[in-house]
Amino acid sequence: MASAPVDEKTAKAEKKIERLAKEYQRDFAKGIVADDEPFMAAAPRLLREPDIATKLEADRNTAVVKRSLRRLIEAAEGVHVVAGQDSGVSLDMKDFLEACSEEADAKGQPLVASMGVDWLHSLPFTKIPPRPDTEGRLLIYIGTPGKYLSMCMRSQRGRWDTAFEDNQLVVLCKGVCMLPLGTQEQNVYGVKSNEVLKVIVESVKAKGVVVWGHGPGSKAEMLGKAYGGAVPGPVPSPLQFAGEAGGSARNF
Repeated sequence: MASAPVDEKTAKAEKKIERLAKEYQRDFAKGIVADDEPFMAAAPRLLREPDIATKLEADRNTAVVKRSLRRLIEAAEGVHVVAGQDSGVSLDMKDFLEACSEEADAKGQPLVASMGVDWLHSLPFTKIPPRPDTEGRLLIYIGTPGKYLSMCMRSQRGRWDTAFEDNQLVVLCKGVCMLPLGTQEQNVYGVKSNEVLKVIVESVKAKGVVVWGHGPGSKAEMLGKAYGGAVPGPVPSPLQFAGEAGGSARNF
């Protein structure tokens, strides 16, 4: 019995899965490898005591993550880098954000960088800054995702769930990186976060101009508040309330 014809979209998806599977098999096939070869597996293990990565393991895992991220960023049609609050201590992240262009709006731009919701909530504003809506891009979150993730789960954006299901989510925090390996998301422990962040920044910059995600003209003020060098601005106008009559005579 002849099989049904495969449409172009299905054929393209099958070729992508086949290519990713071959790359995964090449990089992570079991066997005896040299000390500088990639991370060998991501199988769950029951730890009866703390397991701290050795220098050799950290070097190996870091090399795998760096190489995989270069490949992912290079192949991505678009990249959205989100900086969590705790990533602000990194000079590489600070320089990356300061170098972003704000000459155009982030909508429709392939490369976008923005501050995480947890970081925005720690800054004083009289008006909530816009957040970029960059569906269909590789989402890279730098920092501890707990607070940001809990906010996203309660919102209608669904950005994390969508990126995870599409195998397009990267999260880098202290010593751990979650990223697509082969055909699924996996966690790699014992990585050198600073080195991985440098690779992310360099790879994203190499693709082109990175656009500031919170609107043209807002970068100096927002980064000034974040890093302690606020740009002078006009005094906000007093708050006005509907039906204000100078006070309340109601007794409590």
